[in-house]
Amino acid sequence: MYVFHSVNAGLFYQVEDCGLLIDTLHDGGRGFSCTPGNILNQIAAHTNVAAKEIHLTFTHLHDDHFSGKQVRDFMRKYPTAKICMPEMWISGVNLDENIRRTYILDLGRSHLTAFPTVHDGKEYAKVPHQSLMLQASGQQHLICGDALLDLSLARHVQRACPGDICAAFVNVYQLASKPGQAFLKAICPRHIFLYHLPFKEDDIFPIEKSQ
Repeated sequence: MYVFHSVNAGLFYQVEDCGLLIDTLHDGGRGFSCTPGNILNQIAAHTNVAAKEIHLTFTHLHDDHFSGKQVRDFMRKYPTAKICMPEMWISGVNLDENIRRTYILDLGRSHLTAFPTVHDGKEYAKVPHQSLMLQASGQQHLICGDALLDLSLARHVQRACPGDICAAFVNVYQLASKPGQAFLKAICPRHIFLYHLPFKEDDIFPIEKSQ
């Protein structure tokens, strides 16, 4: 299994001959970056990508995570691709009746479990949002998106996906919050990766170096 971080919260996973783009096709604005043109060109031409098939998923549809135009362009190029987002489920998605409000996408040798979650921040609480667990190559990777992390969600994740979690991707606000720290202590991932970062030139809230 290989993982590549582009910009913002964009991730590309490759598991053998299957690829998965997570929050990779997006616009910018609000201090975040657009999907780099060279990455869009590689996806469109299917170059520098060893995966025979590529699928899409999104944690939510904010501009810094999602672009409708880029998704439409992608689906014209890859019409059989599976796509998974909070407000639309296309092809291959089944509701796991044993675990309330949890969806599973079968990608052959890998599985994607999507947990409906609450977007962090009171002003975004009603935005449809999901966090993701990718299970592949004997590993579990948790992609949190912009979710509000707390102990209740930790218990839900542990019930739905028991066992060791190899990696968790979180943003700086989740890592800095006490509920987020409690969440991470409860699920105890082996590795924590900080993401949702723009290119330096697009960052309107840079952290100044201490004098």
